Order: sequence, then C-alpha cells, then structure tokens
Amino acid sequence: MKFKGFFVLSIVLALIIVLLDFFAFKYFWYWRFYWFDKTMHFLAGFLITLTAIQLCSFFSKKPLTGWRLIFLSLLPTLAVGIFWEFFEFTTLRFYFSEVVLKDVGMLYGGWRDALRDIFFDVFGSLTASSLFIANLLIWKKIKAV
Repeated sequence: MKFKGFFVLSIVLALIIVLLDFFAFKYFWYWRFYWFDKTMHFLAGFLITLTAIQLCSFFSKKPLTGWRLIFLSLLPTLAVGIFWEFFEFTTLRFYFSEVVLKDVGMLYGGWRDALRDIFFDVFGSLTASSLFIANLLIWKKIKAV
C-alpha cells in the first residue's frame, strides 16, 4: 500500500474532528467564532475525500487520474455536504427534532450559510485531492529513479 500515510492521516483527522465538535458544542465555539463552522466543513470535506480515495484505491484496479479522480473527490463530498445541510434545514421544520436535536437545529443559518458550508466542503475536498495528486507525482518520480 503506497499511500498508508493517508490512512493514518484519515484516522487522526477523524479523531480531531470528533474532539473539536465535542468541545465546540460544550463551549459554544460555533456561535462565538464565525470561522469555526467553516473550518469544520473544510476538515469534513478533506476527510470525506481522503476516505473515498482510499476506498477506491483499495477496491479498484484502475488508476485514479483525470476526471475519475475529480468525480471521486467531489461526488461523495457533495452528497454528504448536501445531506447534512438538508438535515440541518429539516431539524427546524419538525417539532420532535426541535426537542431532541435542538443544538443541530440552532446551527442552520439559511440558504446563504448552507451554500457557504458546501463551498468549504468542496474546498476541503479539492485540497485533499491536490494533496493526493502531489504525493502521487512524488511517488512516481521516486519510483522512476
């Protein structure tokens, strides 16, 4: 496995996201710091893309290049990001969710906030795929030497 560093990075990043989210709700960071929600969306998009690339590399024999890599990077991130924004939106619309999921419902800030969140998801996704491409090029250069 030539990219086992991505696996370690994914595990560490998932733990960091969980810890940051825990402390963010405990200490109201989402409400205190305007930029914190965007940072979390960036990290989530980064993690989703790393996971998708690893799964595809593990299960597929075809190389990840060109449009295939772009599709694999963006589609899962957009799917999860849009699902999450829809989830935030619907928590405000149903009575039971306002009681049970009050904290999540408080996060929904309208369609502009949803578009900004999806933008940061995609930005994190493109950053992760760029990191993958850079490492792939370095790996090929080292292998050629």
